Amino acid sequence: MTMLAEPDVGFTLIGTRTDRFHSRFYDSQLSHRYLVTLADGRAVETTAYQHFLYGQPTDLSIDVSTMAGCPVRCLFCESGLIDASRVLSVSEICRQFNEMVRRHDHPEIPQVVCSFQGIGEPSLIPRQVIEVSRRILPAGRRISLSVSTTGVGVAAFALWRESRIEFENIQISLLAPREESRRLMMASAPSLVTLLKEGQLCLESGTFRKVKFNLVLIRGINDSHDDLDALVSLFKGTGLTVKLSALNRTRVAMHHDLHPSSLQRAQQMASELRAQGVDCYVFGAFSDIDVS
Repeated sequence: MTMLAEPDVGFTLIGTRTDRFHSRFYDSQLSHRYLVTLADGRAVETTAYQHFLYGQPTDLSIDVSTMAGCPVRCLFCESGLIDASRVLSVSEICRQFNEMVRRHDHPEIPQVVCSFQGIGEPSLIPRQVIEVSRRILPAGRRISLSVSTTGVGVAAFALWRESRIEFENIQISLLAPREESRRLMMASAPSLVTLLKEGQLCLESGTFRKVKFNLVLIRGINDSHDDLDALVSLFKGTGLTVKLSALNRTRVAMHHDLHPSSLQRAQQMASELRAQGVDCYVFGAFSDIDVS
């Protein structure tokens, strides 16, 4: 893969943590988490995930941060504890991707994904996402793109569609399938009607191969029978995918007394959703799965 010629933007990897765990799609995943210090002393996180199936690598997925801190402040997200200090430059974002490729890519990996899924909210800086994408895609045919967003910057969806850049997928944070719970999780959350409309337009545009709505399951907040019925009503027959994810036990989640649903509850909900014609899967290390 051709490495990008980016200027020296003052970029230091000052720590790493490696975890191996299992998931629905892979035999195993190996995550390499790095704390990155920028030239002005601010810190972000960059993570490289190596995925394996039947003992063979399937992809290298690189989560890049787009901001030092995040202004959205979802109730359960650890990045809400960081001051929303500034947006990263295009070069700083590209440099993260470069460094992870240099450290963790090898020719046997069939796909390398640049995922805008680290610290920061991509929908607030849609043009930077487009510029980073245009810079890294020419580096190799194995590169693909993914973006994860709360959708709070609603205008970003149209900009991304109009760019005609091909994304492997877009993941939109659902928070909860009922508006009252969504407002609890994020005061500035766009309406469900708006997000579903934008998600459907993204799917129909062909710019995004897959459109997922990510629901981080929180016990007593968004995993009830009423929530399940609401999910069926929202997603049945749409072609959109629902991803049921585990809540990470972050400091901020524990501070707000938020606790993950069980794996059993996640599987029950997924089974019922699929029975009702909703494309759905369970993702992440729930509290009753060992992570080593």
